[in-house]
Formats: sequence, structure tokens, C-alpha cells
Amino acid sequence: MRKTVTEGLLTGQRHEHETVSCKSTCVSGEVEVLQREEKYVSDGEILTFPGPLMRANLQKDKLMKFIQQKYQECLLHLDDPEQQYSYFFWTIMERFLKKNGDSKFIHAYELAKDGHEVLAMVYFQIIATTILKFPDRIQSTVVELLILFSEKVLRKQKAEEPEWLMKLRQLLPDNTEHFRPSDEQKESSFKSEEHLAFDPSVHSEFDSRYTVGELLGKGSYGSVYAGIRKEDKLPPGETRKLPREVALIKMASEGPRCENVVELLEWFKTCHNYILVLERPVPCMDLYRFITCKKRLSERVARKVMWQLVQAVDHCYKHGFFHRDIKLENILINPDTLAVKLIDFGCGELVTDEPYSDFSGTQGYYPPEWVLQRQYLGVPHAVWSLGVVLYEMICGSSPFIDDEELINGQLRLFSYGSKDCWDLIHFCLQQDPDSRPDFSKILTHKWFKKEIQDSVQTPPAY
Repeated sequence: MRKTVTEGLLTGQRHEHETVSCKSTCVSGEVEVLQREEKYVSDGEILTFPGPLMRANLQKDKLMKFIQQKYQECLLHLDDPEQQYSYFFWTIMERFLKKNGDSKFIHAYELAKDGHEVLAMVYFQIIATTILKFPDRIQSTVVELLILFSEKVLRKQKAEEPEWLMKLRQLLPDNTEHFRPSDEQKESSFKSEEHLAFDPSVHSEFDSRYTVGELLGKGSYGSVYAGIRKEDKLPPGETRKLPREVALIKMASEGPRCENVVELLEWFKTCHNYILVLERPVPCMDLYRFITCKKRLSERVARKVMWQLVQAVDHCYKHGFFHRDIKLENILINPDTLAVKLIDFGCGELVTDEPYSDFSGTQGYYPPEWVLQRQYLGVPHAVWSLGVVLYEMICGSSPFIDDEELINGQLRLFSYGSKDCWDLIHFCLQQDPDSRPDFSKILTHKWFKKEIQDSVQTPPAY
């Protein structure tokens, strides 16, 4: 088996890996910087390490000379991006060696954590000076985190802000307020040098929605980071309590959309209420106003509206909730195209097989079982409300004047509508909830299967 031996810069350590994949690495702004060199050997062969970096008796002046030689070579080829990165790397090495004199590469955040804030700020300044030489080659995340770390130390020192820190802020886009996570996130970011290895800013859609936190783990083919959603400051996958109307509209939006259910574009929570941003068809008006302008609707128009309305109510039911306030005012209609939108889900409730013992809706649309028993089932109640809406479209008035007429089933008849239309109205307004149709039976009713002529016919006797 072949093995790859890597050299650890300034560490004097050797590492063997069961792979031959290894490349020279220069990471701009990372705390730990390694240069790796491949050597392929057979099992049992004695390893030797070329170059001055691994010599145990290496003197500081010789190391300095080697480093200076390296970045002088890079200066000859600065048109090459890789050489620019290398020059950045070797310049940091030179400055660090001049300031510290030690051959070990010490992490700045460890210095600060151990109480060596002055030394940490020296190192931050070294990195900042080099960043300012190549601002177009440095990722914005590196600049943001360097500012974050520096501010943390300055606050602890109660020191004035240095000039290089102000210059770093000017590198941020539009010179805006930079990323300021919570104290907990600051601490976790301060502990992870590998946080800098991932730059979300190069993924615009991801960066607009999530904030990356500390590195949680690293495998052979990828890394795992903590993160939060920018929208609600919660970890991905974590839920929060939503206003009922928001939750129900979101439920309706899952899977294929129904064009007859209003779409929620976004919403905002305030101290005392919440704001919904909904789609608004243009032109549009509610169905109550539309009928008022026309006195009543022709069967052709009523049938088109009724078909869309039943589709919307059925869609809500299949997505796990009832609207519970189906009425003319909660139905938008485009007067030009007759396209319909069901709106206002504030009274909605999740589907259950048990009867509902509270009524959240409008008087005039509740079923007789609510008046008699103070409870009702979801589907029969919705179907009753649909029957009331159909009656109002055809007749231009409400089917019942008071609760007495409602309980007795005294449906007021007019000389409008065809036999099939009245058959569907009576079907939906059955006194017995179990005798009412479900949504599929309404949509397959014969009234929807044939062309309806705009005519005045005498309603059948019931």
C-alpha cells in the first residue's frame, strides 16, 4: 500500500494518511495554515523529509530567510491568483515570526481565551494588514469574523478602536453594519477556526436565508455546520407557533396549489397583531357586492362560481382543515373572468371526526344542528354553507329569515333557476346532516354536466 506523508508547517509533526490525495493549501484568513508535500513510499521504507521546515535544529534567522525567499518568488508572478494566495500566506508567516520569534503557529483566539488579549490584537493586526493589501482576494466572511473577534477583545480591554479595524469595515459591502450574531453564537464562532473554511456569501440564495454558525463535524466528503434561519432566528427544521390563519393558508399551499384559494405571499408579527400580505386579483370584488350590483346571478355565472368554490373548499378539506366561514363576503371574484378566490381563514379549524362544539362563523350560514344541538360535523356544515351561497346567487336573498324557518326547513322559493339547480340547492340544505352530499357528489351533480341557458323557469314542487 502507498501512503501519503504530509509536512506540518512550523509544527514539526508528521501525519500518515491512507490516501494519496493531498494538495498544497493556502487558506486566506484561516487561523491554521498548512503546506503539504506528497511523498509516496512503500511499506517499511524509512521516510526522509526534504526542505528546511522540518529540521529540528532550524534557527530563526534561517527560517526567516526561507520565508522571505518564498514570498519574493511569489512577487514575480502576482498575476497568478494562486501566487497571490501564497504571497498572502508567506507574508503572514514573516510578520508573525518577527513579532513572536516562536516557531509554533499559535491561534489568535486561543491567546485571547487564555487572557493574552494584547498578543491576540497584535496577530489580528498582522492579518488585517495583509488583508488590506489584497481586499479583492479575501472573502467577506473572513473580514466579518476578523472584525467580530477584534471587537470582542477590544470590549474586554475597553480600548479605543484602531485605524486598521475602521479600514476593514470599509471593505464590507456598502459599508453597512456587519454580521452581529448573539453572544452564544459569537462564543461558538470564536472557538472554531474551521468556521472560515465555508463562505456562504458565494451562494446567494443560501446566504439570503441562513446564517452559518460553528463547525459541528467534519468527514471525508463534507462538513456539518450549525445554522439559523434569518427569517425567524430558529434552527432549520425547528417549528414555532403560528397564528391560526397563517398556519392554515400555509397548509393549503402545500403540494399542488389551488387557484381558487388566496395565496399568502408573506406575513409579519408585531407586538399586538400580525400582518398578512396576500395576493389580490385585479380587478376584483367580493361576491356580495357582485350580486348586489346585478340583483341576482344567471345560472351560467352561478354554476361557474359554484364549481370553483366547491373546488376550493374541497382542497382545504384534503389539506386537513375546514374554512368554517364560507359566505359571500369571503369570496373574491374577478368580474371580467369570473375567477374566484376563497379568503379569510381566521375561523378555520383542523379536520376531526368528532363534532365541533364551538361556532366560528357568521349567523345565517350555520346549519340547523347547531341551533338544536350546539354541535356539528365539518363536512355537513361546509356543504350547508355552500347551499346557502348557491341560493343567494340564484335568488339574490337569504334562504331563511330566522332560526324558526331554519329549524323547520321552510325554504323560500322563487321563480328563478332550473329544476336541476333547485335539486342541488335542496340536496345541500337537507335538515339531516347525514343526508347532505359530500364535495365529490356536488361536483358530479347533473347541474354541472350540461349547459344551462339563462332563462326563468318555475321551480319544482318539493
